[in-house]
Amino acid sequence: MLNYPLWFGILHGFTDAGNAFTKVINPENSNRVRNFVDMENARAELKKYAKDIYAFGNFVDNHDHRRFLNVNPDVQTFKHALTFVLFTQGIPIVYYGSEQGYNMGGDPECRQAMFADFNQDSDIYKYLKQVVAIRKSRSIWELMSQDGLYVKENEYVFARYNNDSDGRSLLLALTNQIKDDVTMTGVKVVGFKANTKICNLVKDPTSKSNDDDCLTVSADLKVDITIKAGGLPKIYAVAA
Repeated sequence: MLNYPLWFGILHGFTDAGNAFTKVINPENSNRVRNFVDMENARAELKKYAKDIYAFGNFVDNHDHRRFLNVNPDVQTFKHALTFVLFTQGIPIVYYGSEQGYNMGGDPECRQAMFADFNQDSDIYKYLKQVVAIRKSRSIWELMSQDGLYVKENEYVFARYNNDSDGRSLLLALTNQIKDDVTMTGVKVVGFKANTKICNLVKDPTSKSNDDDCLTVSADLKVDITIKAGGLPKIYAVAA
């Protein structure tokens, strides 16, 4: 079952109401700005009524609507939205052409054939290849719990974990504001023990730094996370 309730939340989290698409969805508030609180509220509301949240297919693009990049042309923000879909509870759906950066309008444009220009060297394709590999290697479907730990207008941190803190937990940090550095201070984590070193699994091919992006969980189970302007999402796991 396609998860339209969460899709509306994703649009509210990653796009502004200043475009025609979100005005159709939320006409009573045409001044609304992108806000992760709306996205987390949509997820929480769904959990209250859904018998099995894992039965829902989560998506950013689909065959009936304008593609995300037609609404918000920023590719880095698109990567953050795709990462949320791949790691939140449910069945992730990546609509064909998303990995090519397709930005067509509504039906039938959004159904354009892809066979003539399938490019495995495209930026989004290579990013998706990396994070899908992380998803598989970490068996995300076995991490049954999910909590929104730090939910602000422009910053969002959530965890996938099991209640026994078995060392396989993941901590994900996203932003919808890629023009400036964003820092999430005092994020209370779950699924990790105090003094645990956790490292970001996402590698940025454009980064000139060879330093590992690692944090140490404090005695009161908190961390500070910074995403640089234009930066990729972060996925932290216990250091190998």
